[in-house]
Amino acid sequence: MKKRNFLLLFGAASLLMGCFGREDDKPVVTDSEEFFTVSVVTMEGTVNFDATTDGVTDYITARLRKGVDGDRIYIAGKNFDRFLDVDLEVGPFTGSGTFNTGDSEENPNYARYGQGRSDRFWWVSDDHTQQHVTTGVIVINDTGEFLTGTVSFEGYRPLSHVQVEGRFKVRKDY
Repeated sequence: MKKRNFLLLFGAASLLMGCFGREDDKPVVTDSEEFFTVSVVTMEGTVNFDATTDGVTDYITARLRKGVDGDRIYIAGKNFDRFLDVDLEVGPFTGSGTFNTGDSEENPNYARYGQGRSDRFWWVSDDHTQQHVTTGVIVINDTGEFLTGTVSFEGYRPLSHVQVEGRFKVRKDY
């Protein structure tokens, strides 16, 4: 019995040792590594928004949009179960950086949070002529395969506002 336990323990240890130290193996990347999480503080309380890449209840994307003034990056997270959306767009986008939104008429960068219908979005952008315009900050790190980063903005619509804080890791779809 002791010999059998020793052999089982030795086999398990050998198997574990074989898993370590292999520098030529690349880690397997799965969709579960992607996320878009946001905390939204409203007048009624806090809403926590989470989106993954299952394509049924959630959706995440990072697309490059070509334009005459340069490429723009569009990052979106959608939670279909709760009808929640977060959309970000900045440019010109040439890689990692910190991008301000809504700070001038010449700055078309935007961030928005919404609840399923176009009239239920809170924006930060001069481009969308809300009553109150504040600046938001989007930090994007381009790691090659993924875009990671944070977003922070105060979004307005005519009679209310929300404070949005979030982070994301999204596979580039371009």
